Amino acid sequence: DGPNSLSIIPKPEYNTVQYGWGLLAHSATDVNDNLSAYAATGSLHFSIKTTYAGKLKIGVSTDTDDRSSAEAYVLVSNGDSFGYCNTGVWCNVSIPLSALAAVNPKLDLRYVLNRFIISDKYIDTGNTPGAKTQINIDNIYWSK
Repeated sequence: DGPNSLSIIPKPEYNTVQYGWGLLAHSATDVNDNLSAYAATGSLHFSIKTTYAGKLKIGVSTDTDDRSSAEAYVLVSNGDSFGYCNTGVWCNVSIPLSALAAVNPKLDLRYVLNRFIISDKYIDTGNTPGAKTQINIDNIYWSK
């Protein structure tokens, strides 16, 4: 829709109840970003336009001091407190980093590698494999 929006049409490779599909924004150079200054009051923001039925998982992943990865996701659904909608119009989503840190205390914002992850892991969302509904994403950014 927008000149720079990303269009996703989920097509799960493994059409099973256990998985689903996913997409992530990863560093092109495999370099972590130190976003620890965002920890106290920061948020992950993005705009979305879709009629995708059910919930989606939104998250980030980081490295850690012991070189094990840490991931954190929140589930978003139409009309939730994060601003997500699936009404076919653009809506702005804002997820406080504190909500992600609460899900996984091992998340280390000094070593962020996957800055944005969107997925539908059916076992977590309760969704079932179905229509391949378009999802448009735009304006992804972090704020303090």
